Amino acid sequence: GGGTNNHSGNVKFRQLVNEHKLRYLAASKVDKPKVARDVVKIWRGFTPPGRFLTRTGDVIKKGAGSVKAEGNCWLDVGDRKAREK
Repeated sequence: GGGTNNHSGNVKFRQLVNEHKLRYLAASKVDKPKVARDVVKIWRGFTPPGRFLTRTGDVIKKGAGSVKAEGNCWLDVGDRKAREK
């Protein structure tokens, strides 16, 4: 969404993905997952480490201001889900 797209971490992540885009596009179907694993590994290796989060909670708020809304809980999705992203 709009709020999360502009988050500095997401902007930096998209820059990292763009740096590896040509490698991904040139890779065979078999090698594409390795490129994705490499990107996730690089992202998680930063200091502080990059994370892949999903919003959870009793009530997931949407709309303006929802990213920082009280009651939100953010959890790491793990490497498999991160590679899918």
